[in-house]
Amino acid sequence: MNDSGSAVKKLMDLYQITDPKKLIVVSDDINTLPGALAIQDGGDLKSLAGQKGQENIATSLGTTNFIRFRLGVGKPPSGSTMTIPQWVLGPFGQENKEMDLFAWLMGHTTQALLEYVQTNDLKQCRKKFARSRKIPSGLTPTDSLIYPVLIEGM
Repeated sequence: MNDSGSAVKKLMDLYQITDPKKLIVVSDDINTLPGALAIQDGGDLKSLAGQKGQENIATSLGTTNFIRFRLGVGKPPSGSTMTIPQWVLGPFGQENKEMDLFAWLMGHTTQALLEYVQTNDLKQCRKKFARSRKIPSGLTPTDSLIYPVLIEGM
C-alpha cells in the first residue's frame, strides 16, 4: 500500500483520467480518532501527515489535488511499545470492540462515498459524514472484516 502511486498513475493513464479531482483515495489514518471519518481535498504534502500510501500517490501524480477519505484508526495506546506499522497492520482487538467500530466506520464511509459520487458536493458530504461525534452506541458485533468485492471491467 505504501508504494501504490505507480499503480494509481497507470490506472489513471489507462482510463485517460487527467483531472486528479476524479481520484478518491480511501485509507486508514492514525491522526484521525478511531471510528471517525476525515474527508479532505487538496492541500500540500504536509497535509498528508505521514500517510505513506497517500504520499506515494501524490509523488507519482505530481499533485496532492485529489480527494481523500481517511478512516480513523487512532494511535497505539500511550505507554505501548507497539510501532506504528505494528499498530496499523495488527489485528483488531475484540475486547475493546475495535473490529465492531471499524466495521461500522466502513459502512459509514460507504454511505459517504455514495453520497459524494451522486451529488459531487464534497462540502455537504463532509458536513454530513465527517463531523466529530461520539462512538456510536449499539455497535453490531463483527467477527470478520472480510467483505466480498466485485470488480468489473478489468
